[in-house]
Amino acid sequence: MPDGDCPYLKRRLVFALPGISLAGACHAKPERVEPTAMTADNAYAESLFRTMKYHAKYPSAGFATLEDASDWVRDFVTWYNHEHQHSGIGYVPPAARHTGEDIAILAARRTTYKIARSKHPERWARHTRAWSRPETVILNQKVDQAANNTASLAA
Repeated sequence: MPDGDCPYLKRRLVFALPGISLAGACHAKPERVEPTAMTADNAYAESLFRTMKYHAKYPSAGFATLEDASDWVRDFVTWYNHEHQHSGIGYVPPAARHTGEDIAILAARRTTYKIARSKHPERWARHTRAWSRPETVILNQKVDQAANNTASLAA
């Protein structure tokens, strides 16, 4: 991590882990990392941190100990992977996508929407969500790839 990032990182960690001393945390000379290797990582870290921070069970007063923080993060990761529905993969949890369970989940949603629309067509001005499975899941998508995945969800 470049030296200039250290104060920023310390502020983020102090916010996330109040009461944990980070004195001297930035004095070690870090290994040189090329800026191109870090650009995408920061966006994902910030996005994940925001998801953590706004999670209903995030302790507003912070964590009393490092062990409390570790326990909370472990539980958060379990929730994030097995319960949190991600828009980029059809509003299913990553674990369901990984195991293939998302195919049945999305098929059930298509059926539910089809039945609901046939019973109450006046509730839909246009088409319903397609609930199709994105063919590929790519981190750090280019704009055109992201548009294609979004279009497949809305088709």
